Amino acid sequence: MKKWDSTIVRRSASTIILQTDAASQVGYDATLFTPRGEFNIKGLWSVQEKRLKIHILEGIALVHALTRLINEIKFKRLRVAVDNQTLQGALLKGGSRKENLNKIVRSVFLILATNNVKLDCIEWIPSKMNHQADALSKNVQWKDPDWEISKGGWSRINQKFGKMDVDRMASKSNAKLPRFNSRFKETEAEAVDCMNQDWRGTLSFVHPPFAMILRILDLVVEQGVQAVLIAPNWKGASWMPLLRRLITTCLMLHASEFVPGKSLWVKPWQNSSWRMMAVLIDGKSRTKLYSMDTLAE
Repeated sequence: MKKWDSTIVRRSASTIILQTDAASQVGYDATLFTPRGEFNIKGLWSVQEKRLKIHILEGIALVHALTRLINEIKFKRLRVAVDNQTLQGALLKGGSRKENLNKIVRSVFLILATNNVKLDCIEWIPSKMNHQADALSKNVQWKDPDWEISKGGWSRINQKFGKMDVDRMASKSNAKLPRFNSRFKETEAEAVDCMNQDWRGTLSFVHPPFAMILRILDLVVEQGVQAVLIAPNWKGASWMPLLRRLITTCLMLHASEFVPGKSLWVKPWQNSSWRMMAVLIDGKSRTKLYSMDTLAE
């Protein structure tokens, strides 16, 4: 079991990711990200469960998620992301002095051991960043983001980084390049599911859902490639230490440089304090941290 501490941990891009969340008066939600797609499960708390402390509910949510998604998890490498630090701490220590929490930790590791699941790491994701798993337990319908870079923003990105070859996460309606990968099969798409493609020999452009950023970074490191990535400048994000080691060039973007798609919704507009950036990352460049204090405007 590896503890994230700002060091680079070599992981396979094929590692699957489980994000969980619990809302004390509602229920729980979990999303499993795999090469075959995303799997979401949810459930409601009983009257008795609603009286439990939130870190216990978060742990129960994780146990439910592992149990219900076990057919997708067994014999795999798994990364777990929770948004409760008390639960994360107990899992990292392998137990807790609190009996009820300790029982949950034992249940988690028993499920993993009996199903030959290799645990890569256990991460904490603040609730404000755990959008996909957080949405349903807060009674909000989560939708795939279809917001995109404006023409002016795309022009600045091209001026900064030069010619790019493949738009790795796009559709016919928002692809920025003639060559693009789509989530679902489209006649114009060069390939489906960028996570199962070979990025070597190309300079890729990738504008992923925030929950996918860590998987993108893993792939870039594993394949030793370069890519231009759109990401929020969230200093406390679990993937930020790794991102800082991969950045070679950075361009800050303004909220006005993003435009909505059919959903009429743009994530950077959700919080005026968020700052977005386009960064050139290199999977072979991991010697020192990029200084976030010198970001280019």
